[in-house]
Amino acid sequence: TPAAHAAGTLQSILVTTPTGTSAANTLFEYWTPAQITGVSSYLDANKGVTGGAAVSTWTDQSSNAFSFVQATAGAKPAQTASVFGALPSIRFAGAQWVSMATAVTLASGHTMWFVGKTTGTTFAAGAGSSVAGVVIGQNNGSAWGSFGYDPTASPNAKAEYRMYDSAGGTTPLTDRGTGYSDGVAHLLMVTSDTVPNVNVYQNATLQGATNSPAGGYSATNSAYQSVGAGIAGGNGFTGDLGAAGVVQGVISAGDRAKLSTWALQRFGTV
Repeated sequence: TPAAHAAGTLQSILVTTPTGTSAANTLFEYWTPAQITGVSSYLDANKGVTGGAAVSTWTDQSSNAFSFVQATAGAKPAQTASVFGALPSIRFAGAQWVSMATAVTLASGHTMWFVGKTTGTTFAAGAGSSVAGVVIGQNNGSAWGSFGYDPTASPNAKAEYRMYDSAGGTTPLTDRGTGYSDGVAHLLMVTSDTVPNVNVYQNATLQGATNSPAGGYSATNSAYQSVGAGIAGGNGFTGDLGAAGVVQGVISAGDRAKLSTWALQRFGTV
């Protein structure tokens, strides 16, 4: 299309070929992750970033206004040009993160996703998360569950997820997929319903089997508050984020396919 356009569907798109013209009202859709059903927040490295080389605010692009901030100089990530083709990234070096003042409860199950690429095969160690290479942090008020990378298989890191059950205990880790410390853009996604049944995806493709840990889903203990590392500044990943998002509930197969196509076209994910 010749220019950027607001998200949504357009009608009266006509396609003309040597054999004729299509019927009117053919639908063409402009789509962004802000349109995912149940979207809670959506961050894009090319939008809503304040501070440049020392990011102080990363503004939510959904309608929910869950913006993430960082006031501490040494903990600020950097907006970095031309990382995903012509598009910038938000670059984290292990102990950088942005967060909200109050965690957002994920009452009806949840989906967490991000477009990222690692710039190293080691990750920061320290307090602040139960996942070594945390990208999206969950806070139950006293302990952390997160979605990010497991670097123990370096340089073939897996996608790793941990949540907290209804008794406040940690469920077993969910490690799925492999090869994510390759410096290449990947869309990684985790979904959990309220059983819980936990699934991990690379693009729209399921990685491994469903994990159904005992203990029961807890809306109280399922929440998110940070991007890039735990709030204590430890266990953050080393690399670049092009976009990230959280959804209330399990993302639909249709939205999962759209997100995968969007990430491929925008960031060149594999």
